[in-house]
Amino acid sequence: LIHAITTFLPSFQNKLNITIIDDNQVLHNNKVHLKEHFLAFKACIDGFLFCKPLVLVDGTLLNGKYMDTFLAAIAQDRKNNII
Repeated sequence: LIHAITTFLPSFQNKLNITIIDDNQVLHNNKVHLKEHFLAFKACIDGFLFCKPLVLVDGTLLNGKYMDTFLAAIAQDRKNNII
Protein backbone atom coordinates (compact mmCIF):
# COMPACT_ATOMS: atom_id res chain seq x y z
CA LEU A 1 0.00 0.00 0.00
CA ILE A 2 2.77 2.42 0.95
CA HIS A 3 4.66 1.58 -2.25
CA ALA A 4 1.56 2.36 -4.35
CA ILE A 5 0.98 5.67 -2.54
CA THR A 6 4.58 6.81 -2.97
CA THR A 7 4.51 5.80 -6.65
CA PHE A 8 1.47 7.90 -7.49
CA LEU A 9 2.08 10.69 -4.95
CA PRO A 10 5.83 11.45 -5.02
CA SER A 11 5.43 14.21 -2.42
CA PHE A 12 4.18 11.67 0.17
CA GLN A 13 6.74 11.43 2.99
CA ASN A 14 7.50 7.92 4.18
CA LYS A 15 10.25 6.88 6.62
CA LEU A 16 10.56 3.27 7.76
CA ASN A 17 12.88 1.95 10.48
CA ILE A 18 13.23 -1.84 10.78
CA THR A 19 15.62 -4.35 12.33
CA ILE A 20 16.41 -7.87 11.16
CA ILE A 21 15.44 -10.66 13.55
CA ASP A 22 18.39 -12.97 14.02
CA ASP A 23 19.89 -15.35 16.58
CA ASN A 24 23.68 -15.58 16.45
CA GLN A 25 23.80 -13.96 13.01
CA VAL A 26 21.32 -16.47 11.48
CA LEU A 27 18.47 -14.83 9.58
CA HIS A 28 15.07 -16.42 10.25
CA ASN A 29 13.19 -16.60 6.92
CA ASN A 30 13.87 -12.94 6.09
CA LYS A 31 11.84 -11.75 9.08
CA VAL A 32 12.14 -8.12 10.17
CA HIS A 33 10.86 -6.15 13.15
CA LEU A 34 9.11 -2.85 12.48
CA LYS A 35 10.50 -0.28 14.92
CA GLU A 36 9.09 3.02 13.61
CA HIS A 37 7.07 4.22 10.66
CA PHE A 38 6.50 7.89 9.82
CA LEU A 39 4.12 8.87 7.05
CA ALA A 40 2.56 12.18 6.06
CA PHE A 41 1.48 14.18 3.06
CA LYS A 42 3.94 16.94 2.18
CA ALA A 43 1.09 19.47 2.24
CA CYS A 44 0.46 18.63 5.92
CA ILE A 45 4.15 19.02 6.76
CA ASP A 46 4.31 22.36 4.94
CA GLY A 47 1.05 23.43 6.58
CA PHE A 48 2.60 23.21 10.05
CA LEU A 49 4.62 26.35 9.20
CA PHE A 50 1.41 28.39 9.22
CA CYS A 51 -0.19 26.90 12.33
CA LYS A 52 -0.62 28.36 15.76
CA PRO A 53 2.41 27.71 18.01
CA LEU A 54 0.54 25.00 19.95
CA VAL A 55 0.80 21.40 18.67
CA LEU A 56 -1.12 18.54 20.25
CA VAL A 57 0.40 15.06 20.23
CA ASP A 58 -2.12 12.29 20.77
CA GLY A 59 -1.10 8.73 21.63
CA THR A 60 -3.24 5.62 21.43
CA LEU A 61 -2.21 2.22 22.76
CA LEU A 62 -2.60 -0.58 20.24
CA ASN A 63 -3.98 -3.96 21.33
CA GLY A 64 -3.78 -7.44 19.88
CA LYS A 65 -0.94 -8.51 17.62
CA TYR A 66 0.79 -5.10 17.64
CA MET A 67 1.30 -3.99 21.25
CA ASP A 68 2.68 -0.51 20.72
CA THR A 69 1.66 3.15 20.55
CA PHE A 70 0.23 5.15 17.63
CA LEU A 71 1.15 8.85 17.79
CA ALA A 72 -0.41 11.71 15.83
CA ALA A 73 0.54 15.41 15.80
CA ILE A 74 -2.34 17.87 15.42
CA ALA A 75 -2.37 21.66 15.05
CA GLN A 76 -4.71 24.48 13.98
CA ASP A 77 -4.11 27.14 11.36
CA ARG A 78 -5.26 30.78 11.64
CA LYS A 79 -8.77 29.88 10.43
CA ASN A 80 -9.06 27.10 13.05
CA ASN A 81 -8.75 24.34 10.45
CA ILE A 82 -7.18 21.16 11.88
CA ILE A 83 -4.00 19.73 10.34
